[in-house]
Amino acid sequence: MMKIAPEKGRAPIPADQAARIADFAAGVGGKLPADYTAFLTRYDGGFPYPNVFDEVTPDAVRRSVDRQAFCDRLFSLENVESHAKGEIFGSAVPEGFLLIGEDPGGLIFLLSLRPNDFGGVFLWQANSADWGSEDNNEAHI
Repeated sequence: MMKIAPEKGRAPIPADQAARIADFAAGVGGKLPADYTAFLTRYDGGFPYPNVFDEVTPDAVRRSVDRQAFCDRLFSLENVESHAKGEIFGSAVPEGFLLIGEDPGGLIFLLSLRPNDFGGVFLWQANSADWGSEDNNEAHI
């Protein structure tokens, strides 16, 4: 069973968290996966344990032989909102995804809001190239 440790020093989850999530969802297409909404409502980010999981990545796009990934932390709603506004990576943010967490080495966990893989979780090597460019596109997810 997975456990979530809160970030040290963080304020309690606001009483209006469900309304804040609904407002955010409306701004990013109107719908978030139900399990992600429940996670934000209950935990609002934090550090998962166990934090190692098996990757399911096609061999054609693998960048290493390691078949496991680590999740350092899952972002709070405030941080997810900041990423969605482009405040951190600007025009490099993959379209159709929310940035929801990170590993210790710069991989970002993406939550798909696209119809064909809605709710799927992907890994993205964060970089500063514009999304859709040769150095930052669907092949990098």
